[in-house]
Amino acid sequence: MRAGLPLLALAIEACCCYLVSVGDLRSQVPKFWTGFFPAFLCYTVAAWLVLRRSHGSLFFILGAALAFRLTLWWSPPTLSDDIFRYVWDGRVQLAGINPYLYPPSAPELAHLRDALHGLVNHADIPTIFPPLAQLFFRLVCALSATPDALKFALLLCDFGLCLLLMRSLVRRGQDPRRVLLYAWNPLPLIEIAGSGHIDALGILLLFCALHALQLQRLGVAACALAGAFLAKLVPLV
Repeated sequence: MRAGLPLLALAIEACCCYLVSVGDLRSQVPKFWTGFFPAFLCYTVAAWLVLRRSHGSLFFILGAALAFRLTLWWSPPTLSDDIFRYVWDGRVQLAGINPYLYPPSAPELAHLRDALHGLVNHADIPTIFPPLAQLFFRLVCALSATPDALKFALLLCDFGLCLLLMRSLVRRGQDPRRVLLYAWNPLPLIEIAGSGHIDALGILLLFCALHALQLQRLGVAACALAGAFLAKLVPLV
């Protein structure tokens, strides 16, 4: 059983590499399921091993989780085109223009159009993303206005959530290896590291609020919850 988690991690990593090699996942759905389903099966077995308190290293679990994310970071964001809108909004702000004023197709933004503009979804509608998300787009684009840079920043948010989950488990007196239940789940791997979704920032801030409540730090919890709402509207629920 000691080799169980390493073998499962290798299998999940192989699935991640396969998905990267496929390229356009949206146009090759059968190949996507060919990589996703085995990864989810391996994850299910790994979760069972951790819940049964079998052998496993916390550092290995976190290291493997980071490796999965870095591997899928190389995949093109083909299952979702939201990342291109993120970059566009960041570039619009850096040009000194309010992204809520004009849709990407507006003549006022004609000077910003390049190859990226053709990939932006709903180009006839102004942005719908909340203010903190917009600030996040602007800060990342100030460093590098590319989809890869924004995906990497969101990947870091997601891995930060893994570390926060581990810390919370320790404080609650539970096995910190249970972080695997989220850290190895193929769904956030695909949706955040692979496609790049701002949900990663909203979820991180939401869990920061929950963790602050656990520590009885009500002011921090309130600020984190407000930040979660300003990054993604759903946390308000």
